[in-house]
Amino acid sequence: MYPNLKFFISGSSSLLLSKEALEKLAGRFFFFELKPLTFFEFLEMKGLKKEEMEIFSRRMEAYFFDYLRKSGFPEIVNLENEIKIAEYIKNSVIDRIALKDLPLIFRTRDIILADKIIGLILSNPGAIININSLSKNWVENKITISNYLKFLEISLLIKPLLNFRPAFLSSSRKLKKFYPATPSLIFSYSKEIFEKNLGVVLETYVVNTLNAKYYFREGRKEINIILRNGEILPIEVKESVNEEDLEKFSKLVSYVNAKKGIIISLNQKIKKWNVETFPVYNVESFEKRN
Repeated sequence: MYPNLKFFISGSSSLLLSKEALEKLAGRFFFFELKPLTFFEFLEMKGLKKEEMEIFSRRMEAYFFDYLRKSGFPEIVNLENEIKIAEYIKNSVIDRIALKDLPLIFRTRDIILADKIIGLILSNPGAIININSLSKNWVENKITISNYLKFLEISLLIKPLLNFRPAFLSSSRKLKKFYPATPSLIFSYSKEIFEKNLGVVLETYVVNTLNAKYYFREGRKEINIILRNGEILPIEVKESVNEEDLEKFSKLVSYVNAKKGIIISLNQKIKKWNVETFPVYNVESFEKRN
């Protein structure tokens, strides 16, 4: 009777929506995934244009640091009180998922274990998690830990990366790396960790902005991110880059049989050998090109 009428069902829990939709609306719905607020969108909400800002790199850098504390959440773009910023993210996102969504959807009862896993990832972004070691150290069942990690991934709170195997163009599901879904989660957990570990904060931002799925590690050789879009593209994230870094990464690029590699730094632009370096606040432009 009303062909132009549509129903939009929304809520704070993607988990609950997924379950309810699958059970009650099978064949009559589709999902639209709304990504967290990007840096360019953040600038727009501040009344700025990215093109104008690029001329003044130091101003761009200052806005980017502000964005990292609030990344993902338009509601707090104009908040300046750091305590309120952290409280908003912790109360409305982290605690809601751990204390309400997981127990409701997955019938999880061990809130302490969920809190320990979340704390481990937020305090050590990019850490390779060995479930066997965790099981021994925490005296917890391996399957339970693995399930909780999966639940947190489905809830969009954390993002895993698989170890890429270039020789076989495959990946290993063992020893995954885990990152928070946005850098502001690190800030809400600990301002000290956020400020003292800028490198991993930037890495967290790049991993999520590029929607990375792989990293590379073989012995002492390691690359933060491997993108696969036809060809292999190795990406390293470093706060600052020197000649030695360029040479070392260039050799890694050749080792994984890639034609070129990218280093994303805080504010440097360099092009040498088979490596290009550019500032982290331009990652969105890079992501659109690739």
